Amino acid sequence: MTLEQAKLPVKYQEFAPKKVRDYLRAHVLDGATARYLEDESVQPGVLKARIRGHYLTVLYFSDGLTLEEFGRKYGGGISRERVRQIVNETFKGLNTYASEDIQNRYPFKEIPKNKKGQLNTLIERGLRRGNKAPLIADLSRKGVSRLEIEKIIGTSNIRDVGISYVGRDGLNIPFSKKHDLSLEIRQEVKDVSLTFEQVQDLWIKTNLSVARRLTKEGLAFSLNDLAGFAGIHIRPAQLGSLIPYIEKTEIALGHYQRVTKDKKGERLHQNYYFLRKVDLNRAIKALAQVE
Repeated sequence: MTLEQAKLPVKYQEFAPKKVRDYLRAHVLDGATARYLEDESVQPGVLKARIRGHYLTVLYFSDGLTLEEFGRKYGGGISRERVRQIVNETFKGLNTYASEDIQNRYPFKEIPKNKKGQLNTLIERGLRRGNKAPLIADLSRKGVSRLEIEKIIGTSNIRDVGISYVGRDGLNIPFSKKHDLSLEIRQEVKDVSLTFEQVQDLWIKTNLSVARRLTKEGLAFSLNDLAGFAGIHIRPAQLGSLIPYIEKTEIALGHYQRVTKDKKGERLHQNYYFLRKVDLNRAIKALAQVE
């Protein structure tokens, strides 16, 4: 691939967001594109990779193909992740050769990497596979409530259709809409007046993804964290031995199980336990009895 091929004008107005068009145009006018693609101080192999990367980046924003489809058609079978890396490296590389004025006007981190219309493409592809998660994500972005979404998709629980995996479809939506259930339990998990049975119900109506989110927000802790706070250092597989001490103080734990496979293909059952922050001090005192 020659430098002249990389500089061929390509019509990408239909799919490239305005910020992407302005970014590429500004770097051409600034001379950054020429400096990036013609820098004789770098090795020939690096320069060849830059030219190919720039060509693929402009080409990527010239059609409606997804990352995976583009990699198969134009990249010689490269993965969707490699296509994403090439686009990212090209944007970043151009910016390093730009003037200070261009760098300030077009910060690299603020440039979108997704194409216009990509959301609709993902939704259609997901629905063809029977995956309702992209549709749920689109409805969430439009402000549709969880109860209304459940009526539309015909299920009584959004978790039944894998809403926690929406992010894997490349949809950039706020966490509060991706895991709507966490909004419902956030206030309950802080309530110190809940009984043992009520806390049990609280953990039952949530899931592993939401429980992990609560730990990130400091509203809950894992059993492993609790053991560390109590000065107990044991292997994760032995954490279950601490549960009887905690349950004696009537502290309800959230228990979730995840099934995975080892290198030999055998099924493994991983157990995860969580407790509320408001129960932390009582749980630490309970573990003081552990020898």
